[in-house]
Amino acid sequence: MTTNPTISPNYTLEEIKEYLSVLQHESTLTFIPALIYLSLLIVVGSIGNCLVLIIYFTRMTKKSMRIFIVSLALVDLFINIVLIPGEMYNMFHVWDFEYPNLCKIRRFLNSASSMFSVLVLVAIAITSLVCQLNKALSMNIAVSKNYTPEEIQEYLSILQHQSTLAFIPTLVYLSVLLVVGSAGNCLVLVVYCTKMTRKPIRIFIISMAVVDLFINIILIPGELYDMFHVWDFDLPILCKIRRFLNCVTIMFSILVLVAIAITRYRAVCCSPVKFVSIKQALIICVLISTISIILSINYGLLNGRQTKKTPNPQIFGHFCDIDDRYIGSKRFMVGTGIFVVFVLASTISSLASYAVIWCKVTKHNGVMNWKARFLSSEKEQKSIPIQMKTKTSFRQTTRMMLTISVTCFVAGYPFLGAQIYKTVNPEGYAVLEGVPLAMYHLFYRSYLLNSAVNPIIYILMDRTFRKECWTLLKNTWKCNIR
Repeated sequence: MTTNPTISPNYTLEEIKEYLSVLQHESTLTFIPALIYLSLLIVVGSIGNCLVLIIYFTRMTKKSMRIFIVSLALVDLFINIVLIPGEMYNMFHVWDFEYPNLCKIRRFLNSASSMFSVLVLVAIAITSLVCQLNKALSMNIAVSKNYTPEEIQEYLSILQHQSTLAFIPTLVYLSVLLVVGSAGNCLVLVVYCTKMTRKPIRIFIISMAVVDLFINIILIPGELYDMFHVWDFDLPILCKIRRFLNCVTIMFSILVLVAIAITRYRAVCCSPVKFVSIKQALIICVLISTISIILSINYGLLNGRQTKKTPNPQIFGHFCDIDDRYIGSKRFMVGTGIFVVFVLASTISSLASYAVIWCKVTKHNGVMNWKARFLSSEKEQKSIPIQMKTKTSFRQTTRMMLTISVTCFVAGYPFLGAQIYKTVNPEGYAVLEGVPLAMYHLFYRSYLLNSAVNPIIYILMDRTFRKECWTLLKNTWKCNIR
């Protein structure tokens, strides 16, 4: 039985620790079977996965399945030597755990490793199925040199079926973004347009939510349509319009984040302080829209219908991408180069602005603490918490927008890498198939992540927004019940 401490309104730190240690001892005795189980997993898993890595790296032939097995073994070994010891540490500290950030990191790694393993197993299953279909397809290709349109369409439909199976992870990813982003951005627009105080940052957030909602309900369905027509796409004008709109939304989102970073910098670091008015914020959004449209025209014109080789050398497919006329052209190279420079410059300017803001705020906090310690006047001492409280909202908003900026740039760089690969190696891109092609399409659409993540960040980091959302949902629920 647990011995209760002496009934007293106050306990010393030593008494609390002693009481918790008694509780921990009882819990540890209960956890002995789980601790033995985890210890066996560490020993067996570490040895087994090291053996798998050595053999598959040195003895096995180079095949796509080898890559999957090696990646699974690496993740499993990471689980054995890092995550399982962390789980054991948790079981020895169920009453006195004091590292919340470590807990966040460990839970994130647990979730990431689980999702990675599941997705790799799905990729293995899809790859095996695609290989079987390829064998059946190669056996069924007719020897005749002339094909009717019906035969060509049937052949391309078989290829499309294979590609659709390989694209399942990307299709699921886009579907989740469509649902979560549409609901989240509608909520952002309703709350920020009706409940939040009128501030310049409100204008920027509303403009981003409008663009993100446009991405969710127009552009993502277009991307889904593309993935169901990677062999038989025949609407070049539609492709130009969609790719133009994609580029406009990307540039608009990036430029708005840069504008927010610069306005925050001006408010914190300039002397005298220079705040942006609501009218100026509206003008900035209009200018950003104009710049985004102008810079995106060339990219839209470059796109169209691109020819794609099939396993049958006498049949060709078509899909929405850079038009055949511009593949490898200077115009395409220059356009890609300008876009890369634009993204890099935007990233550097935004993060540099937030870094300077952080240094300034840190220094200011030190000064405020010094004043609080040495000022003798009671009136002066009371004024310091008031000053700090008035800036809390500004700092929370700055931290929230920094998180959105980092998420935007991190999500955008896989897309940028895919774009660069397509530019510098068009031949390699043209022959991608199976899982490599599926991974390319997933990376190529990574920039869409922010359209669904931004509302989640607002909910997690903006207490006022979270409160208004909860109130709105409760009122809506009550109205529906009535």
